[in-house]
Amino acid sequence: GNITLVPRFTKMQLFGMKALVNPTVEDMEIYLQNGQMAAWPYADAMKHTLRLEKTIDSALRRLNDRYQPTTTNNKFPPIKIQTQ
Repeated sequence: GNITLVPRFTKMQLFGMKALVNPTVEDMEIYLQNGQMAAWPYADAMKHTLRLEKTIDSALRRLNDRYQPTTTNNKFPPIKIQTQ
């Protein structure tokens, strides 16, 4: 699953006015701080999601390692692991 984080924006940021000008160092610090504040409440959920994803990948890898077709007409092809 995906976790989408959306930081809080000011009205000017929301309507894209700040995006039309070069952001200052202060603007960038505010953007980083807002992003961090949006992420921290979800850190635990992200940790568990990543752990589950790694567990599933590991299980699929073990199944593929264990599976060795004995004939070319086998009904069950190897499971393909998608990597990002």
